[in-house]
This record gives sequence, structure tokens and C-alpha cells, in this order.
Amino acid sequence: MADFQTVHITLQNFVFGPAHLLDLDLPQAWTLQRGFSHPEIHASHTRLGRSWVASGDAWYLLRHEGHPWLLEFHLQVRPNPYAPPGDAGRAQVAGHEAWWRLYTQRRGLPWNRRDTPVLEVAWYCPATERGFRLRAVGRVPRAALEELRRAWLHSHCHPPPQAGV
Repeated sequence: MADFQTVHITLQNFVFGPAHLLDLDLPQAWTLQRGFSHPEIHASHTRLGRSWVASGDAWYLLRHEGHPWLLEFHLQVRPNPYAPPGDAGRAQVAGHEAWWRLYTQRRGLPWNRRDTPVLEVAWYCPATERGFRLRAVGRVPRAALEELRRAWLHSHCHPPPQAGV
């Protein structure tokens, strides 16, 4: 889609070597930057002829080029699906059933806690046997999180099927 850009996320680990994590779609004005901690690969496996992160955590920052917005972004992968909370909306990611939610969480120092918006999107990919949860947290307008959610729903957890195969 012209409104989105795809970021290919591959993680490197001394033990497991390179493993593909996700092809994440972001709105054009957003960039993915290294987070405060290095990504961790807990396990990897080979599916569809490729090495995949089967269990791991990756922390990034999402920055908007036109505004002073910075979001904490946590991408989690595990071998099982993430259970949807009761207030979750339904969607599709790469042809898989997904859930999402927007909510607020009290964050900050104890004497200065403020409601902070949180966006979560999660789905399970049977083709690569991996569950995903994407979580962004930061003080941005709700419309910015809606824009991110729309982009994330176009992400790919495995290559699309080849025509005629």
C-alpha cells in the first residue's frame, strides 16, 4: 500500500544466528529506531525453508517525523497465541484472525502518574507456529495510534503464498 512502508525485522543472535521476526508495516511518517534494550531471541526454528524467531522480545522506539512523538514499542513472539482481553476488537493480519485494543494505563513516577495511551495488536500464525503481540505506549493523540493500528494490520508474519503453487 502506498500509505505504508514495510520494515523487515531480522534479529541476530550469537547462538541462533540470523532469524526473521516480522515484516512490519508502518505509516510513511513513522520510523522504527533502536530501543533501550537489545532484542532477545529465546528460541528459533525453521519453517517454510527459513529461520524464524519462535520466541523472543524486541524493544524499539517509534518516532513520527512531523511531530515530537515518540512511542515505546515492544514486539513479542512466542509459540502460542495470546489470549484476547474481553474488550478487544477483531481484525485480520496476513489472513490470520487478530485482536486489538486501545486503552490507557497509569504511567510515570508515583507522584506524577498520568493516563498514557496503549495500542496492542496480537495474532497467531499457524504457518510459522508463532504468536505475535505488538504494543506501543506513549502520549500521542488517539488518531496517531489508530493510524499505526491500520498499518500494523497490513504486516506479514510469513511470505505470501506464490501464485500457482
